Amino acid sequence: MDCLYNHLERRFKEVFFLWRLVMKKIIDNIKFEEIKYSCGYGAINNVLNNYGYLLNEHKVYFLCGGFNFEFLEQTGHIGYSNLFNTYKILSKICEVSYLNKKIDYTFIEEKIKNSIDKDEMILIYVTNKALKHHNLKAPVYPFHMLIIYGYDTDKNTLEVADLYIITETGEKQSFIGAIDKDILLSNMVDCIFIKRLHTKNIKPTKIICDNIKEYYQSQYIDSLYYFIKNIKINFQKDIEQYCNQFPNFIIPAKWNIFIPFFNSSIQLCKEFNLFKLEEKFSNVYLHINSIILQMIKMGYKKNISKILEYINIFEEYWRKAIGLLECLRNILEEKNDNE
Repeated sequence: MDCLYNHLERRFKEVFFLWRLVMKKIIDNIKFEEIKYSCGYGAINNVLNNYGYLLNEHKVYFLCGGFNFEFLEQTGHIGYSNLFNTYKILSKICEVSYLNKKIDYTFIEEKIKNSIDKDEMILIYVTNKALKHHNLKAPVYPFHMLIIYGYDTDKNTLEVADLYIITETGEKQSFIGAIDKDILLSNMVDCIFIKRLHTKNIKPTKIICDNIKEYYQSQYIDSLYYFIKNIKINFQKDIEQYCNQFPNFIIPAKWNIFIPFFNSSIQLCKEFNLFKLEEKFSNVYLHINSIILQMIKMGYKKNISKILEYINIFEEYWRKAIGLLECLRNILEEKNDNE
């Protein structure tokens, strides 16, 4: 009888141990690289490189159409309201599926668990309410992208990599660890499931050229002008109040839009040995950086006439940047034709 009892006890412990293993899974042998320019495209690059794709952050920016940013009317920022457009473009490169917050919570939870069980990572786009680990007085931007690579149902947590945290002083930090699952999923905008299958024979240069061409025919090309128009309207409504708020819009635009756009453009020019075009992008970037600093300075001084003057100059330089993007496409199309 004792022998039977011991056998059953041992068997129970084995089953319980296996059950606990199923309750927790973290994908092994992941190497996370420092993100240089963008939480979103840097995260995508990290996932793809862990899957064996030989890409880099600036090329992923162009392959995913990073210049397709929007004017977010509800918040007054420029950026990306969701991942759907990224998902559509990313499907040219790899096998992906997409879910948004309208889908049943339990279904999303199960799909995340099933993907991780297959050693497949998830990109999740969340509101800043999910970012308790940032420890910032005020969030820099209303949305953020993380990588999910593990779960622990016993502790009700998801393992995430947040590789692009910008502090109040402009320093870059990262966070790799567990976040409460309910906090994360209740503040989810949408998510992309990236499969490990390498089923697509991609031609990066052609995809980049097509993406730039589509950009010129899309509503995204006007996003910055709506952003500028909104700034001018708000200054006219209440100079005193908006002067205090102004840095909260222009600083996130610098980090989320202009730094990724110009650095990715400059690096892509370097990759293709387009040194003259690289110099032109660098020159426009230096001017835009300088203008942003002057706008922030004039905002604190509440010098509305100077701010509006700098905004108009800023708009001129952005037009030059968009013109250079078209030059880049034309040169790459020639190279693509010769490949």
